[in-house]
Amino acid sequence: YLTHAGINTTADATNRLSLKSPASLFDNEGAGHQQKINKHASGDTASVLYQTNYSGRAEMGLTGDDDFHFKVSPNGSTWFEAMKIDRNTGRVSFPILGGPREVLAANRTYYVRSDGADTNTGLANTSGGAFKTLQKAINAASALDFSLYSVTIRLADGTYTPGKFSVPTNGKIIIDGNATTPANVVVSGSTPIEVAAACDVTIQNFEAQGSSYALRTAAPGAALTIGVGMRCTGSGTAISVNKLSSVSSNGGSLLISGNKPSWLIAVENCSVQLFSMTITFSGTPAWSNVGISFAIGAAIYMWNVTMSGAATGSRYYGTTNAVLHSSGAGTASTYFPGDVNGITDKGAQQL
Repeated sequence: YLTHAGINTTADATNRLSLKSPASLFDNEGAGHQQKINKHASGDTASVLYQTNYSGRAEMGLTGDDDFHFKVSPNGSTWFEAMKIDRNTGRVSFPILGGPREVLAANRTYYVRSDGADTNTGLANTSGGAFKTLQKAINAASALDFSLYSVTIRLADGTYTPGKFSVPTNGKIIIDGNATTPANVVVSGSTPIEVAAACDVTIQNFEAQGSSYALRTAAPGAALTIGVGMRCTGSGTAISVNKLSSVSSNGGSLLISGNKPSWLIAVENCSVQLFSMTITFSGTPAWSNVGISFAIGAAIYMWNVTMSGAATGSRYYGTTNAVLHSSGAGTASTYFPGDVNGITDKGAQQL
């Protein structure tokens, strides 16, 4: 057998088959044709390398393992992996972009505890497993592909800094505190819970203690559902809804305490839909602005919402084609908390 073969060029110890030609053809013999590149072990390389003046610029194949890789290089020494196909699943990833999202195969729970650490996985309810901050749990959940499943962030008793949703997600996230004593779990800051991306978030069983807003949605597609056992305290507005976002409740409960500019603000083509909900106003809060403010196409709809407790200040103010609909639950002068009748103008309605 031949040890070397050179066609129009000289073969060497590494390139034992060498060809210099404008093109090469591997033809069939009446049926199909396979070109085979075989390596000895998984850690070896079986690839096709593309060069410029004998310096590598692109490579594809089994480079260092049995996944299929696509790489490029500006100089033959620094390489960037653009795409990889997993040999076990066929799933495509893009390492240069940080890889694909993990796809959930079941519902997931992340745990947050005051004695946890953000270097943990968040997957165990222990000091060595739980996250320390709510924001770390939100970030971990936002990095997932939810598929058909949901993520629960479970807050242990304690006080936590705010959490903000700033990356869109494709599934439901539930933030859950202490169902027996919600006041034992406090998220405190300027805006404890803010949904500033297209996310579906449910909150329940904890206290949001806000100095600007307690709960806020502020992006198109942002959706916040108020579950049972929620408390909005502090000096900031309890609920603020903006910019094509929504807040809803179905069977939830909410306690509002502390003097505030307002307890509900809805502005700019957003929606608030509160169904079968109980809202308790504790300690006779005073509205320094107006209890409910609705403007610029906002729609607030309440059905079977029970309100208890008293407040002082103007009950509501609506303007610019916005609607506040209470489904006939008493007169506006007695149903909405406050001691000054509300007003509407510029096409706004209270029904």
